[in-house]
Amino acid sequence: MFDLVTIGHTARDEFEGEPEWRIGGTATYAAAAAACLGDRVALLTRVGPNERERLAARCRELGIELHALESAVTTTFSFRYVDGRRHLRLKARAKGIGAEAIPPPLRETSAVVPVSAKLEAEIAELPPEEAASFRKELGLAEPALDRLIRATYELLGLCSFFTVGEDEVRAWTVPRGAPAQQAAGAIHTDLERGFIRAEVIGWQELLKAGSEANAKKLGVMRTEGKTYPVKDGEILHVLFNV
Repeated sequence: MFDLVTIGHTARDEFEGEPEWRIGGTATYAAAAAACLGDRVALLTRVGPNERERLAARCRELGIELHALESAVTTTFSFRYVDGRRHLRLKARAKGIGAEAIPPPLRETSAVVPVSAKLEAEIAELPPEEAASFRKELGLAEPALDRLIRATYELLGLCSFFTVGEDEVRAWTVPRGAPAQQAAGAIHTDLERGFIRAEVIGWQELLKAGSEANAKKLGVMRTEGKTYPVKDGEILHVLFNV
């Protein structure tokens, strides 16, 4: 049984001024992300004869089980940049993938996340504000790729916490509910070895407070010990001594 099955069009992405095309498509990207996280993944897609060999080679490299449906063409997008803005044009579109096209082995899976290549292509052409409004009208809380990554994390029992510095924010992936000391080891083994305590705050609380200093004044940043179970989306400042 597969951990995740992604279903959607593979895309042939062509960029103005570049001789080589690239493999694209939300379903393809999501399958690759899940495979890199260790899932047993299958990709059900339509791909034309000119792109099939390259897609098959990439799936073999990533350990993705490819189920390629026959198609005369691959869904193809042309990208060009004008004044720093991306313009996308649909050049060719493969036939859709209906429920009847899903083979029995792919129906026995922990999760199936459907992706509409046509819809995602249309949303990709919109400015961020309009894209968010369009998704809301369709009842979609987030982009397809985000939904697929979230499903993969849930299947693997993973979560992410953040570290925040003056010049960067970084996310660290650990098992869901990992003790704070163990989570600190994802950053560096010295932090786990010399762990004293962690200052913890949810990312939404930090945004609302405006700064860590103000969060401390408001009392929303708290101190937790070694066994505290880290939650998804929390920000940790690890105090240690080695």
